[in-house]
Amino acid sequence: AYPDGVDGEWNFVRAVPGYDETRDDLAFLVALIDHIAETHAVDLTRVYLAGFSNGGFMVHRAACEDPTHFAGFAVVAAAAFGGMQDVCTSELPAPMILIHGTADENVPWDGTGVTRDGQPIYITYPIGTTFSYWASVNGCEQDATTRDFPALDAATSVRALTVTCPEGTAVTLYGVLNGGHNWPRPDLEPYSGSGAVNHDIDAAREIWNFFEPLSREQGNSLTP
Repeated sequence: AYPDGVDGEWNFVRAVPGYDETRDDLAFLVALIDHIAETHAVDLTRVYLAGFSNGGFMVHRAACEDPTHFAGFAVVAAAAFGGMQDVCTSELPAPMILIHGTADENVPWDGTGVTRDGQPIYITYPIGTTFSYWASVNGCEQDATTRDFPALDAATSVRALTVTCPEGTAVTLYGVLNGGHNWPRPDLEPYSGSGAVNHDIDAAREIWNFFEPLSREQGNSLTP
């Protein structure tokens, strides 16, 4: 299913101080799952959520507020955001794969922020901090191992970082070195404002490989 938010935007900052929009897009996503399951043969223990950019921020919101309806989460070109601490009410693990370009100018790898009263405040957090956050939530070790993918050209390359986690609660980061704000794919051509495209991996295939072994009982814990 390929849902879209109102006017093409997801309200991932609902109830975050400083934002007025009250639309509950997580409730919409859960209602959509229930609606589809009424007419299609859906295994509700194997529902997954993936998003790009604004959609990726919505995935972070769903994973941190109420992950019980989803067995796994995938975020491409989005980061943890300021105010998550005010809306992240769940203490359940959320298996997470992150894919992000180090040269992303829309959602910078090192985060975006402002200074208020002499203190830095993040609007979007650094990707390293985002990765560490989910590793902590899932009870994983903080030391990561790395794996480099064979590079097809000199423009970009991919390095995967993984941490040791309890069974079924994996957290993985694919750092696309010099990659821009786009979805890595072998046949994707660069487009305006997206930066360099990586052709070494197919993000959709990598995400499915991450999702495939994961399941979660609805409203309950993850199962191997």
